[in-house]
Amino acid sequence: MNKTKNLVSATLSEASCDKIQEMIKKIESELPFLIALSTADKRRIRPSGPRTAAFVDMALRGAQNFPQHLLQTFDVDEFEHDVLLMHRLKGLRASVASLLEKLDDTIYASSADALAEANEVYGYLKKASRFEGSLKAVVKEIGQRYARPSRRKNVADDE
Repeated sequence: MNKTKNLVSATLSEASCDKIQEMIKKIESELPFLIALSTADKRRIRPSGPRTAAFVDMALRGAQNFPQHLLQTFDVDEFEHDVLLMHRLKGLRASVASLLEKLDDTIYASSADALAEANEVYGYLKKASRFEGSLKAVVKEIGQRYARPSRRKNVADDE
């Protein structure tokens, strides 16, 4: 009798993984301007949350409607490009974040399934090893997951 509750049941071929990796590379090639900031840079740069994004949008409208009040050196077109890029990337990020969350949840579920199944196998083999001596080494090796340091051994190490 199978005691496990199978949370996910699927297969993923190596060929499919290779194809997906190629698609990810293709996506990255469509975004050659992406950067990776250091932790120090992230601390130094002011973040852009929802309130900041609204402020930026209003300032852009102000710059577009009243360019005569800006310094001539201020590049309104570059400001527009930055704001548009910010919004488009946030839209892409939402899709990628949703995919990443599904990947993480499926990894979690398949790991839970695999652990439950491994525990079941361990139980069967442990029981069978009482009657089949050739299983003892395998059971001992599998059982290392549950091995705890012996208190007696630790006391001896302290002496």
